[in-house]
Amino acid sequence: MLVISGATNTLTATIGVGRELEGAAVNPLTSTVYVTDEFNNTIYLLNTHTNKVTSTLTDGNNPLVLAANPLTSTTYVTNRANNTVSLISS
Repeated sequence: MLVISGATNTLTATIGVGRELEGAAVNPLTSTVYVTDEFNNTIYLLNTHTNKVTSTLTDGNNPLVLAANPLTSTTYVTNRANNTVSLISS
């Protein structure tokens, strides 16, 4: 995963996560980026200040698209394999 500065449009970091990254969502209140990896059935949580993986969640349902709600600290993940939505509370 590449981190690009919005202010300068330059590459600032490369984070080694996953094999088939599908979606990403940001919760600005918790400084967390959620990234889905459909191939590994994994959701990575990254800290935006350190650009490090802080947690890895296993979701065996082919996670794809995410949406983060900062007001409720809930992230919604669509799962292709069984047409469900998973919720992550932080």
